[in-house]
Amino acid sequence: MARRHAYGAEFIEFIKTTQQAYESRRLEDYLASFAPEYCTVQLHTGFHENLDELCAKIAADIEKYELISMDFTILDHWFTGETAYAHMSYLTRLKHKESRRVLIDERENLIVANHLGAGGWAIVAKITLSADNYFESER
Repeated sequence: MARRHAYGAEFIEFIKTTQQAYESRRLEDYLASFAPEYCTVQLHTGFHENLDELCAKIAADIEKYELISMDFTILDHWFTGETAYAHMSYLTRLKHKESRRVLIDERENLIVANHLGAGGWAIVAKITLSADNYFESER
């Protein structure tokens, strides 16, 4: 495991740009960050998702929810060869467009990306380490 990569700064910028695209609801720009072979798993749940399923889920979420805020922190990052990892935490607040209830989504993910050359990166996997969803009024 290495703490540094020749294009490590570009990886961190890539993660931030990807998050900004999500927050701005620029779906096309957000999804451009993912490799065709992308997959998601959520530990201890049996949940798996491919890129097509992610696209459909994000589009449905945009229709259903208004993003109030999304705070994310890169807790750690490292590299093995041309693969980068980012351990991230999120706190997202979403308002249901019909009921107006506020959904809180707290999670930690491990993002895995491959270096494409010349500082380009593509996300190949997201491993959800923990997730907690609840309506603000219920806690």
